[in-house]
This record gives sequence, C-alpha cells and structure tokens, in this order.
Amino acid sequence: MSFIVYYNQVISMEVRNNWHGVDVDLDIKDDLGNHYSGKGNEGSGDRDGYNMSWSKTFEKLDPNATTLFVTPHINLYEYTSENHGSVEITKDGRTKEIPKVDKSNKDREEIVLDDIMIELKK
Repeated sequence: MSFIVYYNQVISMEVRNNWHGVDVDLDIKDDLGNHYSGKGNEGSGDRDGYNMSWSKTFEKLDPNATTLFVTPHINLYEYTSENHGSVEITKDGRTKEIPKVDKSNKDREEIVLDDIMIELKK
C-alpha cells in the first residue's frame, strides 16, 4: 500500500523579505536503501503562499523497512523577467513591475536540511 506524508511550511519574515517564493519538497528513503518516489497533492495555506500545508503520496512501502529517512529540500526563488515574467497585472487593469530583490543576481537557491528519522511500527 502507498503512504501519504502531510507536512507544513512556515516561512520567517526574514526569508520573506529576501525571497519572492519558497517551497519545500521531501525526499524519502528507508533503512534498506529503497528510495520512494512521490507525487505532490496540492497544498493550501495563506494567500501569499509562504505558510502552507502540503501532502505527498509515495509508492508502496517495503514491508521489511523499519525506519524512514525524510530529507526536506527548501527551494528559494527570486522572480525575474527570465524565470517568471516582468509585469504583474492587477485587478483594476493597471500594470506594475514585480519588485526585484537584491540577492547578488541569484534567482534560486536550494537548502537541504538534515534527515528526519521516523521509526516504523509493525
């Protein structure tokens, strides 16, 4: 049987002030060396997309596994005309430029956090 992981992302104001977008993805493997592929199931949260609740469905769990290792990958984005478009159209029909955050010309950064170990009960 497949398994589903539910998780939340809560983004600090410091990160919000330095990046336009943030998302979190999970990599999961077990103590037997199996790597589990997953498919994201939509998320929900606040309107600005920084504080979100996510879930991801993974393939069948090996019945002999006793521990899962969950590795969170945090992706930080700066929207530029090259990766996101350069104009935002508002509800009233006016246009405005998307503000650029000075991140030394970086438009993306990935941070890999330490593994979270989950002991499986049989």
